[in-house]
Amino acid sequence: MRGFSSLAAKRARKKNISNIPVKIESVRCLQRTSGEIPHAGGIFPAKKPHHIIGGILALGNTWTPPFGKPFEEVIRNLSEQQRVDIGISLQYGSFHVEYEPKIQIFTNDKDPLISFFSKFICKTSKNSYCTFN
Repeated sequence: MRGFSSLAAKRARKKNISNIPVKIESVRCLQRTSGEIPHAGGIFPAKKPHHIIGGILALGNTWTPPFGKPFEEVIRNLSEQQRVDIGISLQYGSFHVEYEPKIQIFTNDKDPLISFFSKFICKTSKNSYCTFN
């Protein structure tokens, strides 16, 4: 695995959705460093730190519909450092967000745990073959 993540376990309420991006931002703003790695054939250069995945883990969701317009408005109005990349409400489904080239929110209400876990593995792995939405 190449990635780090900041996952918050909260009930999916508007108040919590507003607080989670602030926590994600605080993790992403931490100073991270990387150093050169000596090996038998020389030195590997320092790597640029990878993107930290920000996410929400919840049992339920108090919004109606669970991933409707109010939810989308919150996601679309986050700063770059506050962006939520992935999330799950075990009772209602999972979601992930692609921010480039434009913001797209993908939801899945069938098999949310499998959907969330597989997307999380893809987002945190080195493999780029994970292209499903």
